[in-house]
Amino acid sequence: MSDLIDMLQAASRDDRLADGMLYRKAAEEIQRLSDELTKWRKGLNSISYDTKNAEIQNLKSKYHELLYQVEKNFPNESRHETALRYIRQAESHDNGPEKSEQPKDTGA
Repeated sequence: MSDLIDMLQAASRDDRLADGMLYRKAAEEIQRLSDELTKWRKGLNSISYDTKNAEIQNLKSKYHELLYQVEKNFPNESRHETALRYIRQAESHDNGPEKSEQPKDTGA
């Protein structure tokens, strides 16, 4: 990059730019740097995609592990909703569901 700056400074002091040689060299250097940046970005994007995909799969696995710990869900609730209810009750130190709200067997 310093070579490019030196070339452009030399061109500003020297009026012999008619042949366009310095311009071509500068354009070639700019294109080379642009190509390197493009390659770097592509590599970074593929790493980011692979990393994010692995994170998503890991989270799905953990969610399903947690969800399938619910053997019986409450009437009119999904396993997710019942698991959420259990967690909220445990976190609030609630004494548990009222007797009228007994979970039903999911058959799992």
